[in-house]
Amino acid sequence: WTCVGSGGATCPANGSGALNQTLAMPKNSSLTFLVTATVAMPAGTPPPTIDTSVIATPQPPVSDSNPGNNTANDSNTLITDIIFRDGFQ
Repeated sequence: WTCVGSGGATCPANGSGALNQTLAMPKNSSLTFLVTATVAMPAGTPPPTIDTSVIATPQPPVSDSNPGNNTANDSNTLITDIIFRDGFQ
């Protein structure tokens, strides 16, 4: 995976394995993670769905007036290249 921060947020430029980071983010900043992975998909199976969740947990002394908006979820169905699905190229 790779990471790019903006608005004063910083993160490791890249890594491997599980993506589990504790990072400081100033107000109005953002972090963008790009994950590249190989997904095993046996021939004849429907494309899998990739689910991702992110949870922001403010650390003391910061208080959060709206903790209900600290979670984001994303779900994407894998788009496959049907021509090469069986590995024959």
